[in-house]
Amino acid sequence: VEKMFLVNSEMINDKCLHSLKFISHSLSHLEIERCPDVTISGILSLSRLNKLQYLRLHKLDGVTKSEWDTLKEKTKEILPNCETHFGEADYIEAEHALPPPS
Repeated sequence: VEKMFLVNSEMINDKCLHSLKFISHSLSHLEIERCPDVTISGILSLSRLNKLQYLRLHKLDGVTKSEWDTLKEKTKEILPNCETHFGEADYIEAEHALPPPS
């Protein structure tokens, strides 16, 4: 698997993102959009994807504005060879995001 598009799904969560490590040898392109159960923890777990060259994050309700700002800096560190794109209005305005799934 070289490209993966995770879009508009309540089934996608941090555990799913953690399991992407099993295809880290081939995954080069990843887009995550409108997956409300994805949090900063799941996104930071993408650091295991050493072949990732392109990452797009868009409209993730599980991420607050302050976490979003943190992600913009952290992705440069954890994925230095990856082109990362953040869409407009990608975070929720609330003080706290949705709690992680149990």
